[in-house]
Amino acid sequence: IQCFKSAYLVQSTFRPVLLSLGLCLGNEDDVPTSLKMLREWLGEDSKFSALVKQYVVNADVKKDAQKTEEMLKRATKASEKDVDLWVAQGGACIWSGNFEGAGSAFAKAINLQPSDPRLWSKLGASLSKAGKHDKAVQALLQALEIKPRFPRARANLGSVYIDQKKMIDACQQYMICLVLNPKCSYVWDILSEDCGFSASKPELHKAICDKDKHQCMRILSMPNPAELPRKGSELSAAQAS
Repeated sequence: IQCFKSAYLVQSTFRPVLLSLGLCLGNEDDVPTSLKMLREWLGEDSKFSALVKQYVVNADVKKDAQKTEEMLKRATKASEKDVDLWVAQGGACIWSGNFEGAGSAFAKAINLQPSDPRLWSKLGASLSKAGKHDKAVQALLQALEIKPRFPRARANLGSVYIDQKKMIDACQQYMICLVLNPKCSYVWDILSEDCGFSASKPELHKAICDKDKHQCMRILSMPNPAELPRKGSELSAAQAS
C-alpha cells in the first residue's frame, strides 16, 4: 500500500494506482479515501468525467459508499466489457456493505477475464463476507489453481477456514502465506487469537506464540511452501509426471 501511496504522490492521475488505492485503503480503516480514489479513477476516464464532476460527497461514509456504488453501476451499464469497471464496482460494494453486489460484480469481471487469479481471490473474499463460505473456498481454490504462490489468496482462504472452524487447514494456509511473503506478520495475531490451539494442541500453540513458522510446519507435517510452482500449469505438469 505504501508503494501505491508514493506513486500517487508522484502522479496523482495514474489510473492503475488510483484503482489499487481504491480497493485497498479501506482495509486500513480509511474507507472515505478508498471511495475518493475510486471516484478519481473513474473521473480520469473522459467518458465518465462529467458524471464524477456532478458528485457531491456525503459526510455519512456508508451513504457515500452507496452513492459511489450507484455511480459505478451507471458506468458499467455504459461499458459492460470493461473489467476494471466491474472490479471498481465490486470494491465500492464492499465498502458499502453490499457483499452480494460485490460478488456479482467480481463474477462479471471473471466472465471477461477468467484466468486472472486476483479476480477469483476478490470473489472469494466477497463471498466469505456474504457468509457463503463453501462457495468462497471454491473461488479461492480456483485462484490458487491458477497461481499457487499467491499470498493474498492463501490468507483469504485461511480466514474462510477459520470461519468454518477448520483450524488446522487455516494454520497451514497462513504458514504458506508467511513463507511466500514474510511481511504478512499480522497472521501470527490471527492464529494466536482465533485458532484456539492452547488446549487442543499446546505444542503448536507455543510455536505460534514464538512466531516460529518452521516449527509450526514441522508439527503440521507440511512440505516446504517455497517449492510450490509459480503457475498452475507447472503444478499440473508435476502431477502428471
